[in-house]
Amino acid sequence: MSGPLFADIPGSEITIGCLPLAEGYSTTFRTWDIEKLALNSQARDIARLVQLNVVGSERVTVPAGTFDSYKIELTSATRESNKETVWIAKDSRMPVKTVAVEVLRGVTMSTTSELVP
Repeated sequence: MSGPLFADIPGSEITIGCLPLAEGYSTTFRTWDIEKLALNSQARDIARLVQLNVVGSERVTVPAGTFDSYKIELTSATRESNKETVWIAKDSRMPVKTVAVEVLRGVTMSTTSELVP
């Protein structure tokens, strides 16, 4: 793989907070699938393109409080149907909520993570 990329690991949303987020901002970045790499370090299909779109601002309430946030949608820039929505607090640039929808072997799974005190 040549060029910059993000690792697809828990906590990678923190990196997204470092981007120049604003309503309407979008970018495409490369990431790699750490699970595929763990199963086969020689795998050629570990890199994937992710489309990031700031779809607006939202006030979101989680156990840690209420935050004015950027609402960000992450989708595959290729054919995968997985989607992740991330709320990044405008003041701290930290993720406060994440909802991931993943299709694995025909089964749709949804995971929600929220910031706690």
